[in-house]
Amino acid sequence: HHDAESLFHALKGVSTDDSVLVEIFTSRSRQHIQEVKHKFHEMYAKSLESAITINCTGNLEKILLGLCQERTQLKCDYLRKAEAKIGSQEAVIIQIVCPCSHKELMKLNQTYRRLYGQDLTAIIESGPEGDFKHLMLQILRATMTSSEMNVDDAKAQVEAQLLLKEGEGRVSPNHPILVKVLTHRSRFHIQKVGRWYEQTAGYPFVNALKSDVSEDFRKVVT
Repeated sequence: HHDAESLFHALKGVSTDDSVLVEIFTSRSRQHIQEVKHKFHEMYAKSLESAITINCTGNLEKILLGLCQERTQLKCDYLRKAEAKIGSQEAVIIQIVCPCSHKELMKLNQTYRRLYGQDLTAIIESGPEGDFKHLMLQILRATMTSSEMNVDDAKAQVEAQLLLKEGEGRVSPNHPILVKVLTHRSRFHIQKVGRWYEQTAGYPFVNALKSDVSEDFRKVVT
């Protein structure tokens, strides 16, 4: 209540108090800001975002509007904008999608569908053909392990050994073990497989991939 009231009084056009805005938005959690947004609308019958748009300009406006967004919604916004920028789409997808747990990925997809009326797969399918596109579609459609933190060390070691048997520079992007690890294992498990592989082989797992594997695919693996 207090923050909503403070923001209302701070957002006064030419007399907008930037120091109050900065103090609140930089010292509160995103969850708290979401609660303030609801309270602001309840108290003043208008959205906090509209008040910011009317009374702020430039970078301050952009930053505050970004901080108003729930984290998953902000990620969806980045993905949507990247879709229209040639050359940046893959980098944004790797940065946002690949670190997600299965639960986070489900929420990301649900939020994207709610905001834009389509699944995340639509972004991938609009991109160029290749090993990266094929892998990302499999990741988005797969069901990773529900136990994100608990890694089966023995299983990770076995998978690393199976990949090691192929030899350096011999693993293709559609290798069944590689595809299974990248699409059905948690990020922690994938990292464990990589550590086992490097510990045994003496070189990082990315070196095991065939030379014609795309750079974007390699970034997913690393």
